[in-house]
Amino acid sequence: MHHERQNQTFELAQHVFQQGWPAVWMPTASFSLNGAEVQSFTIAHQQVPMHGLLGWPLARITHHEAASVVIVSLLFAVISLKVMYGILRVWLPPEPAVAGTLLWATAPLTLHLGQVPMPDILCTTGVMASFLCAMRGRLFRSSFWFLFAILTKASVIVFGLPILIGLLTASECRSAGRVVGLSLLWGAAPLAGLAGWIALEAHIPHTVWTLVGSMTHQTVSAAPSVFSLKFYFLLIGCLVPFGLGFVGTLALVFAPRNTSGKIPVSIKWAVVISCAAYLFCVVRKVAEPQYYLPLLACAVVAASFGLVPMVAWFRRWVSWRPILGLVVGIHLIVAFVLTWDLKQSRVPDFAEIQKTAALIPAGARVVVVYRFYGASAGVWLHHNVLAVSDAPELEAALAKKPSLVDLGFTRLVILDLASHHGAFLKLDLATYFANAVRWAAGKPTSGTQALSLSNEALPTSPTRQYCDPRFPRLFEGAHVVLYQLN
Repeated sequence: MHHERQNQTFELAQHVFQQGWPAVWMPTASFSLNGAEVQSFTIAHQQVPMHGLLGWPLARITHHEAASVVIVSLLFAVISLKVMYGILRVWLPPEPAVAGTLLWATAPLTLHLGQVPMPDILCTTGVMASFLCAMRGRLFRSSFWFLFAILTKASVIVFGLPILIGLLTASECRSAGRVVGLSLLWGAAPLAGLAGWIALEAHIPHTVWTLVGSMTHQTVSAAPSVFSLKFYFLLIGCLVPFGLGFVGTLALVFAPRNTSGKIPVSIKWAVVISCAAYLFCVVRKVAEPQYYLPLLACAVVAASFGLVPMVAWFRRWVSWRPILGLVVGIHLIVAFVLTWDLKQSRVPDFAEIQKTAALIPAGARVVVVYRFYGASAGVWLHHNVLAVSDAPELEAALAKKPSLVDLGFTRLVILDLASHHGAFLKLDLATYFANAVRWAAGKPTSGTQALSLSNEALPTSPTRQYCDPRFPRLFEGAHVVLYQLN
C-alpha cells in the first residue's frame, strides 16, 4: 500500500493544527493538479479532515503533529475492537465473539490501517458503532456515528441501509407511520450534515477534488473492470489473505453450520445489498486496499458464526489440539508477513530527499517526476509540487501555455520510490518470509527491491535522457536528481 494517501491525510491535518477552523472548512494540500497548475495548492474537499479535527488538542499539547495523527488512528482501531465485540455479542456467546474480534484485530488491513493516518479506520469504526447503537435501539447515538462516518468518508453511506434496518428491527416497528417517522428522525442529522458539507463547495476556489466531483467522476484510479478476473482476484486477495486470514477463511466455510445465533433475514439482505452497492459504486472505481475495510468488517462478522462449528469439526480428530494450534500459528504468521507487505512502500534514501529540499529556494514551485499524484512529494520537499509520471508527460507539461516557469515552477526533481506491495505473487515464499523476518530484526531485506523500484533517476532512464541535455543539474544522488528549470 503506497504512502501517498497517508501523507495527504497528514498534511490536511497539519494545516488544521496550524491554521485552525479555516483549514477544516477548506482542506488544503500543497500539491497542484494537472490542468490546474495556476493554483499553488489543491483543495481536497472530499471529506472533513477528521485526523486534524480530533488530533488538534493533542498536537497543541504535545507539539508532535505526526504522532498526533497516528494516535487518532490507533484510538479508533482500539474502539473498533470493542465495537466489533459488541456487534458479535448481539447474536453470539462470549467465546466466539471474542474469537471473532481477534479475527478483526489480526487482519493485516486492520493492523496496518489502524497505525497510519488514513480516514478508513475512522469511517469503518463509525459505521460499526452506528450499527451497534442501532441494534441496541439508541437512535440518536446511531445517527451521530453515521454522520461522523459519512463526513469522514462519504463512500460508506451505502451502509446506512443495514443500520436503519437494524434500528427498525430493534425498535419492533409494526406500523408504516412509525417506520417512516424513525427513518426520518435517524437520517435527518446525517443528511443535513452531508448537505451542509456539499454546500460549502459553492464558496471555494475551483477544484476537481470535491465530494460531488468524486461521486460523479467516472474513474478515480486505474481499477479493473467488474467483468475481468483481476477485479475478483483483487477482491479475494484483500478479503482473504489480507483480511480474514487462514482461520477466518476456514470459519467462513463453516458459517452455514452455525446453530448458536441467527442474524435476522432482513438485516442479512440489507448487508448483502449494501456490500454489492459498495462494490459497484466505490471499489469498481478505486483499486486500493483501504477501500475494502468496510467489506472486511462484514466478512469478519459472517466468519465469526463459523468459529464454533469449525472447532467442533476439529474436535473429531484424535490430535485436534496440535492441529488447531498449527492452523492458528499459520494464521498469525501470514498476518504478520502480509502486514509487513503493506508497510513496504518507501523511499530508498530519505536523506537524499532532505538534501534536495534544502537546496530549493523558498517560494519556488517544483515539478516532480514520480509515480504518484504529488501528496508525498509535497510533504517531503516542503514546497508546492506538480507531479508528472514520466518523460512524455513532463514534455507535455512543459509545452503548456502559460509556461510552468512563468507560473513559478523553477525546479525539477526526479524521485525514485520503492514499493513491495503486490510483490507476494512474484516471489518464492521462502524469500518472502525470510525478508519479513529480516525486516522484523531490523536487517536489510534482499531480493525484492529490484521488483518495484522506479529507476527514473538512473542516468540511462528516459527521463534522465530528456532532462540532462536541457536543464542544469543542481544535485544528483542515487535516487534523487534536482534540476533548475530555464
